[in-house]
Amino acid sequence: MLVLFQQNASDSQYVLEANESLLQELRNLEKITQVEYEQINAKIDQANNKYKQYYQKYEDALSAEDLQIVDERVNILSKPYTPSSPISPNKMLNIGVALVSGLMLGVFIVFIRDYWNQSKGEQL
Repeated sequence: MLVLFQQNASDSQYVLEANESLLQELRNLEKITQVEYEQINAKIDQANNKYKQYYQKYEDALSAEDLQIVDERVNILSKPYTPSSPISPNKMLNIGVALVSGLMLGVFIVFIRDYWNQSKGEQL
């Protein structure tokens, strides 16, 4: 019984060469054995396809490394800046804004209450 696997250089396919007795034996296998044989062949084909994909990705990575594309992705635009004085809230401005907005809100409430009381007095 002679089984020989050869790799074809053009598209990485394997050729099975066998004598006539091996072919006759394969033809006479039981159906379950044939199914198992086909499943094994399918797994071999899947493994071969994965190998081709990984090898292609490996070649792409090598070509990208040769072009130095990966090293050029991070560029420093400017040096970091540290302020001379600490940044903190402007307390005087916050107090002034709170005082003015409080006075405006108080006056608004007084006018609304006065209007509300006058509108109730007219209805009676």
